[in-house]
Amino acid sequence: MKMILFYSMDIRKCVSSLLVAFVFAFSFSANATCRFDTVMNYQYLPATAIKELTGRQIFTTNASGLYTSSLYQNWNASTSKWTNSSYETKSYDASGNQIGRIGRTWSTVTASWVYTTRDTYAFVLGNRLSNAESYTWNTSTSAWVGTQKNTYTYNANNLLADGIYYSWNSGTSTWTQQTKRINNYDVNSDLYQVIDQIWNAGSWSNTNKRSSLFSATHKELERVTSTWISMSSTWQNVNKYTYAYNASDLPTATSTYAWSNSVWNLQSRITNTYNAALKVSTTLTEQYDNTLMAMRNNYKHTYSYDANNNETIDWGETWDVASASFKNDMKLLRTYNLNNDILTFLQQTWNGTVWVNVNGNTNGYNTDGQLINWEYNSSWNTTGNYYAVRTYGEYLCTLINVGIDDVTSSPFSMYPNPVIANVVTINSADHAAYSLSDLTGKLIQLGDLNAGENQIQLNGISSGVYLLKVGLQTQKIIVQ
Repeated sequence: MKMILFYSMDIRKCVSSLLVAFVFAFSFSANATCRFDTVMNYQYLPATAIKELTGRQIFTTNASGLYTSSLYQNWNASTSKWTNSSYETKSYDASGNQIGRIGRTWSTVTASWVYTTRDTYAFVLGNRLSNAESYTWNTSTSAWVGTQKNTYTYNANNLLADGIYYSWNSGTSTWTQQTKRINNYDVNSDLYQVIDQIWNAGSWSNTNKRSSLFSATHKELERVTSTWISMSSTWQNVNKYTYAYNASDLPTATSTYAWSNSVWNLQSRITNTYNAALKVSTTLTEQYDNTLMAMRNNYKHTYSYDANNNETIDWGETWDVASASFKNDMKLLRTYNLNNDILTFLQQTWNGTVWVNVNGNTNGYNTDGQLINWEYNSSWNTTGNYYAVRTYGEYLCTLINVGIDDVTSSPFSMYPNPVIANVVTINSADHAAYSLSDLTGKLIQLGDLNAGENQIQLNGISSGVYLLKVGLQTQKIIVQ
């Protein structure tokens, strides 16, 4: 069994490939009023460099930069048209807290949006969440039906005191209490006790408890979990976890015990070592061997870092009992740019002879350090040595929903506009890529520009209004 560190693990720069690929950060580029508002998605044909457009997601934001809607559309290659898929809107209070979300799906039968889910949120002073409710849309009754609800209260120090979970009673159309969690804190505001309860016949009954001890520096030293025995109205121990730290308050060991025959029995242990930069060098997992009546190795991680202390290699090895040695199991490999952003991620597994790819991704960034494109690969074909599944995505400033804002400092100019003879001259301040799209976002033409004047042919393009993008700047262009 693999155990990749424990409760108080060191916060390392360990970003998974999927998270890097799909977290969307709305931000402004230098000297521009254009915000990334569209994600374009592509799928590569197997074993080729040909990628086909599959879909897009279009965002709108409010004046505070919080996104208020997201529209998902699929690309229909046979009709060369976008088809709606799903649509989500969000609302906020004056403090920027999200207080509502409504999801919709596109009905091809009625050619209209149909409600699917709804969430509502309420906050108390200090922007602390006090109520969260979720609903689904009943198409038969055209009404919202509750699914779950959570309420939260806080103590005088603004720490979460308890939370109650409710389910929807369809018979009475009311919320019914289900479970409750009570948090108790010591004088240092450390969470020393957590009690879970269940609503039973009109009252709360205990189910589980967690008790903790803390150091003077608020580090958890011990945690004991127990379960409630209703017949005797007593708590029975289940597991105990002990934590050790070094002089820098970094976790060095976690031991797990199970309660049996009125004593604690050691089950597993995880230990960390650190390098001079206080980054984790190794993580060793040990399991109790009932045959040996002692602890034995189970799994080990060895970490490597670059000069900027970015993790570059996570090498996993599993313990082979027969040879009493560690054997290769998996590797996670990362590379970074000068801004310490992840450029590539690769996961590999050991097949007994060589390392075999599992999945990976590559990321692209603009000069402002913003993630602007990524490629995600999975399902490695060992026969052909290629990824069977490859997807590509990019963030664009298409201004599909928000319109064209005036640009205070544009890196390019063009003339004539409107275009009359199918030729436009673009004066670019730098070498840059350009793209021409219609107002639906469909890509019409793309290419590269040299610094200075560039004459671009627009043959075969119908009359209309288009969007010309050079670098990160977009301007309207009219073709007559």
